[in-house]
Amino acid sequence: MNSAIDDISEDYQDWGLDNLSYKDGLLTLNLVTYIKGDDPIRFIVVFTDTVFFESYDESSHFQDYHLNRSSGVIGVYTASSLLEYAKTKTNVMCLSNDKLSHYSVMTTNEIIHVLTRTEPVVVNVT
Repeated sequence: MNSAIDDISEDYQDWGLDNLSYKDGLLTLNLVTYIKGDDPIRFIVVFTDTVFFESYDESSHFQDYHLNRSSGVIGVYTASSLLEYAKTKTNVMCLSNDKLSHYSVMTTNEIIHVLTRTEPVVVNVT
């Protein structure tokens, strides 16, 4: 998924996760980079209909996390084991009318995987 974040830098290692907030399906990620000097560039990524999310250190991945993933700091998967798990091992897909999408947000230290029914909103708050 190409977003305004990628217009600044599409290298996920340039971005840090400044804050993560979750309540009642609303997942908000504050991303920051200092690639243009001492003045930070800040974005908020908002998932308004989060069904599932997980966050872990980006070095903890077993497999190629780019497999079936679009490019960019925020990527959407055409297929994934997480979507398959939600479909076969939970009733989440039934409750979501099979409309779930799998996104990941990659930063220099974290990967955040999100299952949601809606595309994230990206806002430059610099």
